[in-house]
Amino acid sequence: LGGVEPYMDEVFHVPAAQRFCAGDWATLDPKITTFPGLYAVMGAPRLLLGDAWTAACSTTGLRVMNLFFFLSLLYLLRAACPPPSRGAALPLLAALLPTSFFFSALVYTDTLSTLSLVLLRSASLP
Repeated sequence: LGGVEPYMDEVFHVPAAQRFCAGDWATLDPKITTFPGLYAVMGAPRLLLGDAWTAACSTTGLRVMNLFFFLSLLYLLRAACPPPSRGAALPLLAALLPTSFFFSALVYTDTLSTLSLVLLRSASLP
């Protein structure tokens, strides 16, 4: 997880997430072109926990949240392909693609987007 300085596009994503964590849901950075779903998920616990949640929204705290999303994704993908099946390694390979793996330790929208897709896909299956 490295240092506490934002890296690459985190310069945009971290302040945006921190604004949501502080309860400012109206201010959006015009340089960010993605839907603010990640920030909403990261800021939502503040509705229940109040100002105590704001402390969890440091750069490191946000990275840990994104890492939690990645671990959840790994778990769901692994559960979708139990070990005896021939494709049991495919979910692990998909999660460990360079872009997925690299961005899982940073504040990026990719991990939560992928997790959301897997959750929705799982929910749609009988």
